[in-house]
Amino acid sequence: MPYHISNSAVFTDSAGSLPIIPRERSCCFSGHRPENFPADKVRIEYLCRLVADTAAILYYKGIDTFITGMARGFDLLAADTLVKDPDIGSKIHLICAVPYADHRREMKTAQEDMLYRELIKRADLIVCLGDEYRKDCYKLRNSFMINNSSNLIAYLKDENSLRSGTGMTCNLARKAGHTLYMIYEKDLRG
Repeated sequence: MPYHISNSAVFTDSAGSLPIIPRERSCCFSGHRPENFPADKVRIEYLCRLVADTAAILYYKGIDTFITGMARGFDLLAADTLVKDPDIGSKIHLICAVPYADHRREMKTAQEDMLYRELIKRADLIVCLGDEYRKDCYKLRNSFMINNSSNLIAYLKDENSLRSGTGMTCNLARKAGHTLYMIYEKDLRG
């Protein structure tokens, strides 16, 4: 059973009874919802391959903890891709940063709901940032992910998407000095 922490924007434990997220060894994900994914399956498979290859490179550079915000689309896709990767999937630590307790209700398909539940079960740590939905819960979740990592793998439709939630997370990461691994739709071979 994974550790579960509620209502925490900054993860610290001075008693040492819970694992501390190793910021310098962590990477988080941010990306678009499935409505903004490429239409064809081949390009989505290539997106998964880019995520897996990037994460493998990071893993062999010492990054072993990956944080997903559990949003529909890229967050779930990236986390699922990593945990199923035959080379590093069993070696990584997965942290699920859930914006509020009933967040799973936002899943729109049975497949998304199943994937959400599987990732929660697989997680080494679940951080729930609030008991209920609040206007700023996603911003708090994104801040948590940035505050507890030093790398970001992001998927954006294009360079003009920086006003989206993903774009804002990328800007936060840039300001925090993260190493950014940006994947744009034009990078996907179709």
